[in-house]
Amino acid sequence: MQKKLICPITGVETNTSLFEQRGEWSLVECQSTGFVFLANPPDYDKLEKEFAWEVSFEKERERRRKQEPIRSKFSDWFKRTRLRVFKKRNKLFDVLLKNLNQERTKLKILDIGCGGGRFMVDVQSKCADLGLEMKPFGIEVSKELASKANRSFQQFSGSVVFDNAIDGTRH
Repeated sequence: MQKKLICPITGVETNTSLFEQRGEWSLVECQSTGFVFLANPPDYDKLEKEFAWEVSFEKERERRRKQEPIRSKFSDWFKRTRLRVFKKRNKLFDVLLKNLNQERTKLKILDIGCGGGRFMVDVQSKCADLGLEMKPFGIEVSKELASKANRSFQQFSGSVVFDNAIDGTRH
């Protein structure tokens, strides 16, 4: 299927081809840039209310518990066990340390899709342990999670913008 849509990368109408169909969602690929994007995204009001992570996650968890009860119970048990047995590693922090200019002691880090902010609070804590000052900033499309993360980030002089990833970077 060839269809003309606006490419989010270039902002120009371009030919796209179907990349993948998942239920009502059509993923298309821009023929100019190769960027894959949603051809029929929901409006942001619907995205905020119906597709927010905290809403869709619970709906999907409940669906799996009803349709696949044994698999769901095993999956939950395995996740809990894995967290107890293996210490969760923050790979972004490892990359940050590897690429950090040794003369820098003050950092500002932006987490796009920061959720409730736990990840960046963990990074901030690890930075503090090394004597690095880090201000966490975030962008989150869920109003509830953005508010939660903002409360956490404010204790480190950071903040969170409630917006989509593209518009949020303009703040």
